[in-house]
Amino acid sequence: MKKILSFSPAVLCVLYAVIPLCGMIGRLCGTPFTLCGDWFWTPAVTVISLVLTVLLCLYKPPGGKIHLLFAAFLGPLSVINGLYSLVLSDWQWTPVFVFVCCACSLALVILRVRPAALKAVIAALSGFASLSLLFITFFLMFFRGFGTETVIRSVPSPQGAYTAEVVDDDQGALGGNTLVRVKENGGIGLGIGRFAKPPVTLYTGKWGEGDALTVSWQGEDTLVIQGVEYVVRF
Repeated sequence: MKKILSFSPAVLCVLYAVIPLCGMIGRLCGTPFTLCGDWFWTPAVTVISLVLTVLLCLYKPPGGKIHLLFAAFLGPLSVINGLYSLVLSDWQWTPVFVFVCCACSLALVILRVRPAALKAVIAALSGFASLSLLFITFFLMFFRGFGTETVIRSVPSPQGAYTAEVVDDDQGALGGNTLVRVKENGGIGLGIGRFAKPPVTLYTGKWGEGDALTVSWQGEDTLVIQGVEYVVRF
Protein backbone atom coordinates (compact mmCIF):
# COMPACT_ATOMS: atom_id res chain seq x y z
CA MET A 1 0.00 0.00 0.00
CA LYS A 2 2.74 2.45 1.00
CA LYS A 3 4.75 1.64 -2.13
CA ILE A 4 1.75 2.39 -4.34
CA LEU A 5 1.04 5.63 -2.47
CA SER A 6 4.61 6.81 -3.06
CA PHE A 7 3.64 7.29 -6.73
CA SER A 8 0.82 9.69 -5.78
CA PRO A 9 2.78 12.93 -6.48
CA ALA A 10 3.62 11.65 -9.98
CA VAL A 11 -0.04 10.78 -10.63
CA LEU A 12 -1.18 14.24 -9.51
CA CYS A 13 1.49 15.93 -11.63
CA VAL A 14 0.14 14.13 -14.70
CA LEU A 15 -3.47 15.09 -13.87
CA TYR A 16 -2.53 18.74 -13.23
CA ALA A 17 -0.60 18.89 -16.52
CA VAL A 18 -3.43 17.71 -18.81
CA ILE A 19 -5.31 21.01 -19.28
CA PRO A 20 -2.17 23.24 -19.51
CA LEU A 21 -0.63 20.89 -22.10
CA CYS A 22 -3.82 20.87 -24.16
CA GLY A 23 -3.94 24.66 -23.99
CA MET A 24 -0.33 25.08 -25.10
CA ILE A 25 -0.58 22.49 -27.88
CA GLY A 26 -3.73 24.17 -29.19
CA ARG A 27 -2.02 27.55 -29.31
CA LEU A 28 1.05 26.19 -31.07
CA CYS A 29 -1.05 24.35 -33.67
CA GLY A 30 -3.44 27.26 -34.31
CA THR A 31 -6.44 25.27 -33.06
CA PRO A 32 -7.22 26.61 -29.57
CA PHE A 33 -8.39 24.11 -26.97
CA THR A 34 -11.96 24.62 -25.74
CA LEU A 35 -12.76 23.12 -22.34
CA CYS A 36 -16.24 21.59 -22.33
CA GLY A 37 -15.99 18.72 -19.82
CA ASP A 38 -14.90 20.76 -16.82
CA TRP A 39 -18.09 19.81 -14.95
CA PHE A 40 -16.76 16.26 -14.49
CA TRP A 41 -12.98 16.57 -15.04
CA THR A 42 -12.31 19.29 -12.45
CA PRO A 43 -14.32 17.63 -9.63
CA ALA A 44 -12.77 14.24 -10.45
CA VAL A 45 -9.21 15.61 -10.23
CA THR A 46 -10.12 17.41 -6.99
CA VAL A 47 -11.54 14.26 -5.37
CA ILE A 48 -8.44 12.27 -6.39
CA SER A 49 -6.22 15.03 -4.94
CA LEU A 50 -8.10 15.02 -1.65
CA VAL A 51 -8.07 11.22 -1.30
CA LEU A 52 -4.36 10.89 -2.10
CA THR A 53 -3.45 13.79 0.20
CA VAL A 54 -5.35 12.24 3.12
CA LEU A 55 -3.82 8.80 2.49
CA LEU A 56 -0.29 10.23 2.26
CA CYS A 57 -0.82 12.12 5.51
CA LEU A 58 -2.03 8.95 7.24
CA TYR A 59 0.47 6.40 5.92
CA LYS A 60 3.53 8.62 5.21
CA PRO A 61 5.16 6.24 2.69
CA PRO A 62 8.91 6.62 2.04
CA GLY A 63 9.83 8.26 -1.23
CA GLY A 64 12.91 8.19 -3.43
CA LYS A 65 14.49 11.14 -5.19
CA ILE A 66 12.17 10.84 -8.19
CA HIS A 67 9.06 10.85 -6.00
CA LEU A 68 10.34 13.87 -4.08
CA LEU A 69 11.04 15.65 -7.37
CA PHE A 70 7.43 15.14 -8.47
CA ALA A 71 6.25 16.43 -5.09
CA ALA A 72 8.35 19.58 -5.60
CA PHE A 73 6.65 20.20 -8.96
CA LEU A 74 3.14 19.82 -7.51
CA GLY A 75 2.88 23.40 -6.23
CA PRO A 76 3.77 25.19 -9.49
CA LEU A 77 1.79 22.70 -11.59
CA SER A 78 -1.37 23.11 -9.51
CA VAL A 79 -1.19 26.89 -9.96
CA ILE A 80 -0.60 26.62 -13.72
CA ASN A 81 -3.46 24.12 -13.97
CA GLY A 82 -5.67 26.50 -12.00
CA LEU A 83 -4.82 29.44 -14.24
CA TYR A 84 -5.63 27.52 -17.43
CA SER A 85 -8.81 26.10 -15.90
CA LEU A 86 -10.07 29.54 -14.86
CA VAL A 87 -9.37 31.05 -18.28
CA LEU A 88 -10.84 28.17 -20.30
CA SER A 89 -13.83 27.36 -18.08
CA ASP A 90 -17.10 29.26 -17.64
CA TRP A 91 -18.38 26.88 -14.95
CA GLN A 92 -19.17 28.78 -11.76
CA TRP A 93 -17.73 26.13 -9.43
CA THR A 94 -14.34 25.86 -11.14
CA PRO A 95 -12.60 28.35 -8.77
CA VAL A 96 -13.65 26.31 -5.72
CA PHE A 97 -12.21 23.06 -7.08
CA VAL A 98 -9.07 24.83 -8.32
CA PHE A 99 -8.25 26.20 -4.87
CA VAL A 100 -8.88 22.83 -3.22
CA CYS A 101 -6.31 21.32 -5.60
CA CYS A 102 -3.86 24.11 -4.79
CA ALA A 103 -4.36 23.49 -1.07
CA CYS A 104 -3.75 19.75 -1.53
CA SER A 105 -0.57 20.35 -3.51
CA LEU A 106 0.70 22.80 -0.89
CA ALA A 107 0.02 20.22 1.84
CA LEU A 108 1.95 17.58 -0.11
CA VAL A 109 4.85 19.96 -0.67
CA ILE A 110 5.07 20.52 3.09
CA LEU A 111 4.68 16.81 3.78
CA ARG A 112 6.96 15.30 1.13
CA VAL A 113 9.63 17.77 -0.03
CA ARG A 114 13.10 17.62 1.50
CA PRO A 115 15.36 19.35 2.61
CA ALA A 116 13.60 21.90 4.79
CA ALA A 117 15.07 24.92 2.97
CA LEU A 118 13.77 23.73 -0.40
CA LYS A 119 10.40 22.96 1.19
CA ALA A 120 10.16 26.49 2.60
CA VAL A 121 11.02 28.11 -0.74
CA ILE A 122 8.57 26.03 -2.77
CA ALA A 123 5.81 26.41 -0.18
CA ALA A 124 6.29 30.20 -0.08
CA LEU A 125 6.29 30.52 -3.87
CA SER A 126 3.25 28.24 -4.19
CA GLY A 127 1.38 30.18 -1.53
CA PHE A 128 2.15 33.50 -3.22
CA ALA A 129 1.11 32.09 -6.61
CA SER A 130 -2.15 30.81 -5.09
CA LEU A 131 -2.93 34.28 -3.72
CA SER A 132 -2.18 35.74 -7.17
CA LEU A 133 -4.53 33.15 -8.64
CA LEU A 134 -7.21 34.32 -6.22
CA PHE A 135 -6.77 37.88 -7.48
CA ILE A 136 -6.98 36.71 -11.10
CA THR A 137 -10.18 34.82 -10.25
CA PHE A 138 -11.90 37.95 -8.94
CA PHE A 139 -10.58 39.90 -11.93
CA LEU A 140 -12.03 37.42 -14.43
CA MET A 141 -15.34 37.16 -12.57
CA PHE A 142 -15.63 40.96 -12.51
CA PHE A 143 -15.07 41.44 -16.23
CA ARG A 144 -17.08 38.40 -17.29
CA GLY A 145 -20.06 39.90 -15.52
CA PHE A 146 -20.12 42.94 -17.78
CA GLY A 147 -21.87 41.32 -20.72
CA THR A 148 -23.69 38.21 -21.82
CA GLU A 149 -23.87 36.55 -25.20
CA THR A 150 -26.96 34.62 -26.27
CA VAL A 151 -27.19 32.55 -29.44
CA ILE A 152 -30.51 33.50 -31.05
CA ARG A 153 -30.38 30.90 -33.79
CA SER A 154 -27.97 28.61 -35.60
CA VAL A 155 -27.82 27.97 -39.35
CA PRO A 156 -25.72 24.96 -40.46
CA SER A 157 -24.05 24.96 -43.87
CA PRO A 158 -25.45 22.61 -46.58
CA GLN A 159 -22.84 19.89 -45.97
CA GLY A 160 -22.57 20.52 -42.22
CA ALA A 161 -18.96 21.66 -42.19
CA TYR A 162 -19.81 25.04 -40.62
CA THR A 163 -22.49 26.60 -38.44
CA ALA A 164 -23.47 30.26 -38.58
CA GLU A 165 -24.72 31.67 -35.27
CA VAL A 166 -26.69 34.87 -34.76
CA VAL A 167 -25.53 36.15 -31.37
CA ASP A 168 -27.07 38.80 -29.15
CA ASP A 169 -24.14 40.53 -27.42
CA ASP A 170 -25.69 42.39 -24.47
CA GLN A 171 -23.27 44.80 -22.76
CA GLY A 172 -25.79 46.17 -20.27
CA ALA A 173 -25.56 49.95 -19.84
CA LEU A 174 -22.88 50.08 -22.52
CA GLY A 175 -25.34 48.89 -25.17
CA GLY A 176 -24.48 45.88 -27.28
CA ASN A 177 -24.27 44.39 -30.74
CA THR A 178 -25.74 41.71 -32.93
CA LEU A 179 -23.05 39.39 -34.23
CA VAL A 180 -22.97 36.69 -36.87
CA ARG A 181 -20.24 34.15 -36.24
CA VAL A 182 -19.22 31.08 -38.16
CA LYS A 183 -17.64 28.14 -36.38
CA GLU A 184 -16.11 24.99 -37.79
CA ASN A 185 -17.94 21.81 -36.80
CA GLY A 186 -14.87 19.62 -37.10
CA GLY A 187 -11.95 19.51 -34.72
CA ILE A 188 -10.46 16.89 -32.44
CA GLY A 189 -12.44 15.91 -29.36
CA LEU A 190 -10.80 14.61 -26.18
CA GLY A 191 -13.80 14.12 -23.92
CA ILE A 192 -12.93 17.04 -21.64
CA GLY A 193 -12.62 19.45 -24.57
CA ARG A 194 -11.80 19.83 -28.23
CA PHE A 195 -9.21 21.37 -30.52
CA ALA A 196 -10.84 23.56 -33.16
CA LYS A 197 -10.19 26.75 -35.05
CA PRO A 198 -11.66 29.84 -33.34
CA PRO A 199 -14.98 31.14 -34.75
CA VAL A 200 -14.91 33.95 -37.30
CA THR A 201 -17.13 37.02 -36.85
CA LEU A 202 -18.46 38.07 -40.27
CA TYR A 203 -21.03 40.67 -39.26
CA THR A 204 -21.44 43.21 -36.46
CA GLY A 205 -24.70 45.13 -36.33
CA LYS A 206 -26.96 47.02 -33.98
CA TRP A 207 -28.13 45.37 -30.79
CA GLY A 208 -31.63 43.90 -30.98
CA GLU A 209 -31.76 43.28 -34.74
CA GLY A 210 -31.00 39.58 -34.47
CA ASP A 211 -34.59 38.36 -34.88
CA ALA A 212 -35.06 40.31 -38.11
CA LEU A 213 -31.65 39.45 -39.55
CA THR A 214 -31.74 37.22 -42.64
CA VAL A 215 -28.97 34.65 -42.74
CA SER A 216 -28.60 31.85 -45.31
CA TRP A 217 -25.91 29.79 -46.99
CA GLN A 218 -25.01 29.97 -50.64
CA GLY A 219 -22.83 26.95 -51.12
CA GLU A 220 -20.57 25.56 -48.42
CA ASP A 221 -18.27 28.55 -47.94
CA THR A 222 -20.43 31.60 -48.66
CA LEU A 223 -22.81 33.11 -46.12
CA VAL A 224 -25.45 35.64 -47.15
CA ILE A 225 -26.37 38.20 -44.48
CA GLN A 226 -29.02 40.79 -45.31
CA GLY A 227 -28.39 40.13 -49.01
CA VAL A 228 -24.61 40.64 -48.72
CA GLU A 229 -22.30 37.72 -49.46
CA TYR A 230 -19.45 36.86 -47.08
CA VAL A 231 -16.83 34.28 -47.96
CA VAL A 232 -15.94 32.05 -44.99
CA ARG A 233 -12.19 31.71 -44.44
CA PHE A 234 -10.47 30.25 -41.40
